[in-house]
Amino acid sequence: MSRSCTEVDATGRALKIVLFVSSVLGLAVGLATGVPEGRALAVRLFSLRTLAVERELSAFSAVQFQHADAEHARQAVLSEIRALDSPQHLALRPPPNQALYIAYARLALIEEAAGRASAAQSAQSKAAEQWRSLHPGGEITPEQMKQAVRDFDNSIGQARF
Repeated sequence: MSRSCTEVDATGRALKIVLFVSSVLGLAVGLATGVPEGRALAVRLFSLRTLAVERELSAFSAVQFQHADAEHARQAVLSEIRALDSPQHLALRPPPNQALYIAYARLALIEEAAGRASAAQSAQSKAAEQWRSLHPGGEITPEQMKQAVRDFDNSIGQARF
């Protein structure tokens, strides 16, 4: 009825091996199934946060564009451009982005109104580049850019109020 010390040691060792192998298998299965799901959830949450930031920056930029003096409007648009451009450089989101196109078009209008022709031309070129990434093979005129800014700002104003 009594067990010897070697039998107890062998049983304990076998139990430890079974527990270790079970733990490793459980960890492997958990990583194989849980990590992709967790990553997908994290990507969705990041996208939602990014969209919320883009929307607020666009709304703020639109209000500044419509009501503030040229320098404050310019600073608001430049802040929006920096924020919209940074995720692209980190490869967190693909480049075609309507809000970035509108921001560059808005900056072109501000620079044009301030009499800075070269800065306006540069911003207009960047807006056209964004437009082409959104609409391959398409071109846009400066008047169409102005109308797009007005339409975008009106849609944001209607959505917020």
